[in-house]
Amino acid sequence: MKINVIFLIFIFISIFGLGQKKDSLTADTNSIKSTRYIEPDPDGNYFYVDERPDFKEGWNGLYKFIALHLNYPKRAKKEKIQGKCFVKFVVNANGTIGKIEIINGVSGCSECDAEVIKVVKKLPKFTPGKVNGKAVPVWFQMPISFNLQ
Repeated sequence: MKINVIFLIFIFISIFGLGQKKDSLTADTNSIKSTRYIEPDPDGNYFYVDERPDFKEGWNGLYKFIALHLNYPKRAKKEKIQGKCFVKFVVNANGTIGKIEIINGVSGCSECDAEVIKVVKKLPKFTPGKVNGKAVPVWFQMPISFNLQ
């Protein structure tokens, strides 16, 4: 059973919004940025950047890709397990997918979480995120819902 794409898009937009604004420490000038733009995590991956990574086919394309490749686990269907899996992954400086982590999985369904990881690994290249015009690895987060219809 495929995921309800409209619901996923609504959830994504409500959580992450359509755009991201830069963080500033002063109201007078945008020249002083928060250090979170400057400092990556210990592995060199950024959380906040000037330009977020972007799926080349846009957000609708991202959710279409997920809907086409995500399979509802048989046990989850049989036991009528539903829920959201929050996943984060690194979009590397070359646009490929790097490290993948489940932030909060579907309760009682490790198979759902494994399915999300499987699909994220299949994602095609993104346009990478940038800091000061330079492509950098960036953490990317999104929810994926498992809903029976």
